[in-house]
Amino acid sequence: MRAIMNPLAHIRRNLPHIIVAALTIALLGAIAFAHLRDSELVSHLADAFVNSLHGPGFAFVAIFVLTVLRVYHRSLANYLYAAAIAMGIGVLSEAAQIPGPRDASALDLILDAIGIVGGLGSFAIFDRDLRSRLNDWFLPGLGTVTALALLATCVPTTFLGYAAISQHRAMPTLLSFDNFWEKAIYHQTWRRRPQLVQASSDWPKNSNVIAFAEEAGRSGLLIRLEPFPDWSEYSALSFVAASGNENDQEISLMVRDLAAEGERRGEIYLSQIRVDLVPKRYVVPLEELRENTNGQSLDLTRISSITLSAANPGSGTKLFFDDFRLD
Repeated sequence: MRAIMNPLAHIRRNLPHIIVAALTIALLGAIAFAHLRDSELVSHLADAFVNSLHGPGFAFVAIFVLTVLRVYHRSLANYLYAAAIAMGIGVLSEAAQIPGPRDASALDLILDAIGIVGGLGSFAIFDRDLRSRLNDWFLPGLGTVTALALLATCVPTTFLGYAAISQHRAMPTLLSFDNFWEKAIYHQTWRRRPQLVQASSDWPKNSNVIAFAEEAGRSGLLIRLEPFPDWSEYSALSFVAASGNENDQEISLMVRDLAAEGERRGEIYLSQIRVDLVPKRYVVPLEELRENTNGQSLDLTRISSITLSAANPGSGTKLFFDDFRLD
């Protein structure tokens, strides 16, 4: 009986280590799965969410390595060893991506490092041996750095997870400008988004706010949207728009799918739409999306982006727009 109970007692004694090990393996598995295969069947948000697991994942990696080191020898140097080993695992994980569908990323290594700081800092705050050797003035600084690292690690993952779920639930609406999470799926140029303004009384959709943009960049970009990718159950794409200039405007609509194996870029559908001064809904049948400028068919299960831009970049095109949806 004692021989049977000893393993159970050993498991209970090491249960925290076992939980940390299980979470570490699960998070590293999710990261590896996302990075060693093409993410062609998931939304932009779902892909970004999995990529954001770098921070939380390596926080657990660092804690797990530290707990293993402490089993053999308790020393303050274990924190440095754990950080170095965890960071080495991060470098190896990035190097392993080189032959795969993704490229190694310095940003991922930065996220790994922040997660390692947050994980080891959290462990240190509750480590009696460490706290007894540190000056009282050092602990508030340690707590501040740890809190900032944990916020930088966990907040993006939490937000992107919520946004990915919300995007799926919002279908067939692709973008309404009514929800905070939507900021993760649209932009104009890098670090810039269309301006949100009050809708006019004649706006056809009952909206509190709509978007306004003046063309930007060499391509005259007005908005780029990363929608939910599977459009196979719908027959048309539509949006509400009105010219922001004193006359009608020509705008370009481009819809791109994800690159298939062997392709550098996905196929595109490109057309020009004349937008009136009076706001109204513009509808594009999805059958038209199957015939793009290259004579190829878009894959409606793998849509990557929707782009509105000036048909003649440099002409000062301005546009009000809202309510991208599938019908």
